[in-house]
Amino acid sequence: VNYYVKHLVVDEAGEFSETIAWCTAARDPKLMCHPVLAMVVDIIWSRVASRTFLVGKSWLLFTLLVFISAQSVLPNLHAGVDVDKKRIAIFSGRCFIYSFSMGQWIYFHVKHMFKNIKDK
Repeated sequence: VNYYVKHLVVDEAGEFSETIAWCTAARDPKLMCHPVLAMVVDIIWSRVASRTFLVGKSWLLFTLLVFISAQSVLPNLHAGVDVDKKRIAIFSGRCFIYSFSMGQWIYFHVKHMFKNIKDK
């Protein structure tokens, strides 16, 4: 049996199709276990979603390590560390977190806020 799954992945405008969202919204386990939908989800995950997911989680872990270092590890270093260098390292870590991690979320929320105000 041949299945043509192109229109389950991409709509007629060339954008990502909402088929998977519609199928999950139906909350029907039999529908989600169909071989065609399983194949479409595997194609989407293996070719598009996995890389995006891994990059996002890698960024999260990196910013978490910087945050833990700047907030907990560096302030508690006492033996043989120059105080000025320690303060500069703490300041740099906090600036990084505030600029790149929190700044990313501020941009995201402000963008969506203006979009929602415009659409209202």
